[in-house]
Amino acid sequence: MRVFSWVMLVAIAAVLGCGCTFFQVQRDVHNEDNPYCRDVVVKRIAIAPFVFGEKTENQRYDFDLKGTDLPDGRFVVFSAEIAREFGQELAQFRGFEVVPPADVMQAWQAGGDDLNPLASAESARALARNLKADAIIVGEVRSYDPYDYPRLELAWQVLYATRHSPSAEEIRRIERHGTGRPFPLGADYSKYPLYAADEVIDSRDVKVNASLEDYASSLKTRGSGYENGAVAIRKRAWPDYFRFASWYALRGAFDFERARR
Repeated sequence: MRVFSWVMLVAIAAVLGCGCTFFQVQRDVHNEDNPYCRDVVVKRIAIAPFVFGEKTENQRYDFDLKGTDLPDGRFVVFSAEIAREFGQELAQFRGFEVVPPADVMQAWQAGGDDLNPLASAESARALARNLKADAIIVGEVRSYDPYDYPRLELAWQVLYATRHSPSAEEIRRIERHGTGRPFPLGADYSKYPLYAADEVIDSRDVKVNASLEDYASSLKTRGSGYENGAVAIRKRAWPDYFRFASWYALRGAFDFERARR
């Protein structure tokens, strides 16, 4: 038995030494709890279709684009497919119930212009309340370069659906931590986004690339034909890089909320 054990140990060491592993160690990069659980509670979140900006017209992906006229006369192009990928990334974190864009669009079509989430923050919040959601995410893909080193410019907001005024304790905490971005001190939270960002997620950026490597460590990328998981994701700009960019954006929002508390 002792001889057999030594043989097994030597065999395992040889396999590891040549770099040929039978399994791939993975880390769960979604292993986080919902941070919206104190001043404002957000569990059920609706995901509105994402608007497509002018710089995204020439794409090799169609994203199932649609268009609509807004009450103020504007015409916008939007994609439920892109929003769905964002929502699927959010759903990986603990403590969230995600209302997918398909359900959001169905409620929008049934309710008309008053529930158009692309028209205004007020109508987006009204739609969230119609869906019994605590908040709604609205976003715009302002530019998307999927070639070689993908680059995404994403503007997005988390809009709280329910009227909420801060308590005295909450105001004191905001005073200790500064201005209380994005809320003015003592404001009605339903008038301001829980979180708002306009960010460029460029895979050439050192910080973004480090996060990309971290994210890639959670995926099964063996057999992809690329040298590592980060390269595999960059080469598959849709949907893989967009999913990573969604995770990156969401992590930023969660970190902001924890710091705000």
